[in-house]
Amino acid sequence: MDEAAARSRRTSAAMRSELIDITTDPTLAARVKSFLELRQRAKAAAGVMTGAADLMRHAEAQDRAAAADAVVAGQSAADLGTPHQDEARARVAAAEIEFQALSDALESAWTELLPAYRGASLDEETAAREELSTARAEVDDALDAVMRALAAWRATAARVVYWHDVRGTGRFNYNPGAPIGLRGVFVDRADLDSSDVRREIQSVHDLLDPPVRRAKPDTDEQHTAKVPARVR
Repeated sequence: MDEAAARSRRTSAAMRSELIDITTDPTLAARVKSFLELRQRAKAAAGVMTGAADLMRHAEAQDRAAAADAVVAGQSAADLGTPHQDEARARVAAAEIEFQALSDALESAWTELLPAYRGASLDEETAAREELSTARAEVDDALDAVMRALAAWRATAARVVYWHDVRGTGRFNYNPGAPIGLRGVFVDRADLDSSDVRREIQSVHDLLDPPVRRAKPDTDEQHTAKVPARVR
């Protein structure tokens, strides 16, 4: 790969790579922020270049409309010129120059930033793992609280329906574990299963730290050679 192709590849990586906030190194975090701001400027310039055709069509339409108004008013369309198209061409040309300069600056900044960014990955992962453990405990507590609150609500709803029936129909049917209903219309219980959430969380943790699978211990039978039958 020649130098031009390598530079183009680095520039493409600089434009496309997804970077997130650094939490363990304030100096590196500031560098990442500056890099992202520089990239945003490059993307803005690239957007002007990408939309150049539409920009020129819109400018041409404005100039033609202005020229038509001018000739109707007895003026010269040639004297009016094409100010909107001239402005659009100048804007596109400026964007091309700006993008080229920003691309070079971005490629250079990326080359300098990448080793430090990757070097911070262990500290960032360690810090994120600590947050993950805390967040997991919070989710567990929240799920337990939701299940307790839901159980309490269902028990209370069953009591309300029971007393409603006692007052209205004189029936004394009370089964807090049964679906709640009135006048033959029953409400299905929501399928709220906290185990699904806990399974998702555990699966992510297993991806990060695969559980150790212990090999099945060998038995004596596996190592005992077959003894040939005695020849009589």
